[in-house]
Amino acid sequence: MAWVTYHLPGSRWPDGRRGYLDGIVIDAPARGRGHARRIVDELVDWLHGAGIHSVQLHASQGGKPVSEAAGFVTGRYPSMDLITAPPAR
Repeated sequence: MAWVTYHLPGSRWPDGRRGYLDGIVIDAPARGRGHARRIVDELVDWLHGAGIHSVQLHASQGGKPVSEAAGFVTGRYPSMDLITAPPAR
């Protein structure tokens, strides 16, 4: 899936919009046939068509070669996560 995130504008994204790819998973028997690369390419094309030219993803070790082949490079700011418990009822 792909979605659009909104941030403060900057020189690389003057309107503040950026794209994010997530949830690209290929079943083990279907891997190595180019499915993931086609999905990444189509999602990036869709974002570009919407005028979004900065796209981010967080690749697994298995998915990293696909992302690199599509032109993604390691970003300057690695992600960090915070998961909290819902409030007690």
